[in-house]
Amino acid sequence: MSFKQFSTLLVQDGVVPIHKVEEAFQRQILFGGRLGTNLLEIGALDEATLLRYLAKASEIPFAGRSLLLKREARARAALPADKVRLERALPIAFHNELLLLLVTDPLDAGKVQELEQAAGCRVEQRITNELRFDSLMHELYGDPLEKRTEQLLQRFPLSQAPDDERDEDDGWGELEKQALADWDISSPPAAAASTPEPIPPAAAIINPRRRSRAESGALSYDDFLKVLEGNASRDELYRAFCRFCLSLARRCAVFAVLDERVRCLVLEGPSGVDAKELVISVRAQSDLAEVCRGHSYYQGPSVDTELA
Repeated sequence: MSFKQFSTLLVQDGVVPIHKVEEAFQRQILFGGRLGTNLLEIGALDEATLLRYLAKASEIPFAGRSLLLKREARARAALPADKVRLERALPIAFHNELLLLLVTDPLDAGKVQELEQAAGCRVEQRITNELRFDSLMHELYGDPLEKRTEQLLQRFPLSQAPDDERDEDDGWGELEKQALADWDISSPPAAAASTPEPIPPAAAIINPRRRSRAESGALSYDDFLKVLEGNASRDELYRAFCRFCLSLARRCAVFAVLDERVRCLVLEGPSGVDAKELVISVRAQSDLAEVCRGHSYYQGPSVDTELA
């Protein structure tokens, strides 16, 4: 990730005015530090925005507050401290036997392989800002902390740091741990094929099984439209959407592909409002990504293909 790419995204999206970016660059020349640190110091953006754009520029999910608070000793023991300092890759926790590394710049494939050999396990990167990385290096490895970092920590305490993208963007909640158990996929999907008819992007119904509206407490299409009219309550719209979907199927799911991850909201249950979230890593160019974007369609299970 280059400073140019990061700053260009901020300006192009109208997040930070060009004169503020130039001011931050001038401060960087005088005082050092990362561009994001200097933008925080002059109040050009907040930390949540900084993290979102670091993730967007690097194409790596950012580390939210929940992850920063884990600080697992087993994770730190996986890599020697000198290696952590050299690569600026801080082992923070394990997730499904993947070692999660905090980084301020994406590691290339060669560095990732080298760290995996040193740790004896697979690793996965999480982007963070200089403020959080340096404060953790101070707390966990005893590295000195600059005065400017201490001052920034007073303005941006960890207790107020943003959590990961799911909490920031949509508030679905922390349900992915149990989500895999709720799927009845017995074998991987077949290769995607070109669909003869357009399919709405990022949406699909899984295993439709008809049931009565009386059984599900579901909404008809006309009733659903009535709820939408003039209703600004997210909770009410969410409940209505679930009830309408479940008038069509016993279980349905809404898919989205973002940052090489499939995010899926599974809707089910007799009340019509129960939901679970599933998040799966997925290659940008894969059958599963194409299906979830609506460019292709699911043809049924096959033993000859792998879940991408």
